[in-house]
Amino acid sequence: MDMLYHINTESAWRPYVAFGVGDQKREFNAASPSSERDTLLNLGAGIKRSLGDSWQFRTDVRAFNSLDNEYTDLAVTAGIGYAFGKTSSPAPAPVAAPVELDSDGDGVFDSKDQCPDTPKANKVDEVGCTLKLTETVAIELKITFDTAKSIIKPEFESEVANLATFMNQYADTVVTVEGHTDSQGSDAYNQKLSQSRADSVKAALITKYGIGADRVNAIGYGEAKPIADNMNAAGREQNRRVVGQVSTKVTTIEKRN
Repeated sequence: MDMLYHINTESAWRPYVAFGVGDQKREFNAASPSSERDTLLNLGAGIKRSLGDSWQFRTDVRAFNSLDNEYTDLAVTAGIGYAFGKTSSPAPAPVAAPVELDSDGDGVFDSKDQCPDTPKANKVDEVGCTLKLTETVAIELKITFDTAKSIIKPEFESEVANLATFMNQYADTVVTVEGHTDSQGSDAYNQKLSQSRADSVKAALITKYGIGADRVNAIGYGEAKPIADNMNAAGREQNRRVVGQVSTKVTTIEKRN
């Protein structure tokens, strides 16, 4: 029975130290029948190399010492060995997939979310940022005047009020009200009348509805920009007017349904 102690190395050849004990019986020739038994201890060193699969080559040098007859033999051995049975390495433990988190609950994982803490009620894009809709909102002012007058008629007070409400809602807006006349009268008179009509609308916006004076411009164009035929009463009525338009861009946050 031998025991081998292997020494780990980086080489393909693996050294070892051997120690063993054994028993042998020796029989002599028939002319002088007799026999002897020996208990032998052995000690040595060697190297081995794998040949692939379970095969291996090994060689060593051993010293054998008899405990019974007190002699020592030296032996050099070489051989091919086969290892019966195979050991298998345990299968690696399965690696758990990383758990993706969505801390703000917007449907986009934290690893891709560029806008953390988005309110859950908001719609978001593919990187977790709130979807915003930008649109243009506008209002038009269009009122007409009696001949040679610049007084706002009662039926058009709501037009001015609606314009004022819009401007109060969107504080960054500025309006230019444009005054116009028909072709009756001199150019100078109509220029003055058109300015007076524009100024009357401006004054109403400022005094009645609290719009800042710096947010209202008033320009008179006289009879220079007609929109209808001045040769008939209906056309002239359309030309006696004050018009204005205000628009602004409004950004709203899109909400989930």
